[in-house]
Amino acid sequence: MTAKDLLGRMAGGQALGLVLLGSPGTTRADAQDLGKLKFMEGCWKGEPDDGTVVEENWTSTSNNLLLAVTRYLKKNEATNWEFTRIEKTDSLTAFIAQSKGEAPDTYALKTLIDEVVIWENLRKEFPKRIMYRRTSDGNMIVRLEDDSPAGERDFEVKDRRVKCPGN
Repeated sequence: MTAKDLLGRMAGGQALGLVLLGSPGTTRADAQDLGKLKFMEGCWKGEPDDGTVVEENWTSTSNNLLLAVTRYLKKNEATNWEFTRIEKTDSLTAFIAQSKGEAPDTYALKTLIDEVVIWENLRKEFPKRIMYRRTSDGNMIVRLEDDSPAGERDFEVKDRRVKCPGN
């Protein structure tokens, strides 16, 4: 089953990450190939409903590392930032994010299928899961999830590809 098939079967309000976590065809062998994250490369911009602008700039993939810098803006003033790396070691592929003034958070790769990737850290209060999903129109959905009833705390933003700074 492909990610497109899974997305087509989604019912309103159902957490996408929960559907994909147990989907057939997801394997650890697939997870170890960072080249499959090529869909995340480049510069992205999202605008959640609260007036915040999110800019996320990802480097090109290498065999073992992908880096990103993210900043959050309101009225063209930076309100927060985050440095992120996706790093492959001998035993783990991890998403490691560090926001302004906080210790890094590490999420293990849970699912990688087509252009959908889910990272998970069940010890975190929020988010427990981080998902990136490329849409058919070339945009990117970034979703943060926890286990609250009906996804009360879940957060999702649709990013569009933008020209990278300096280009």
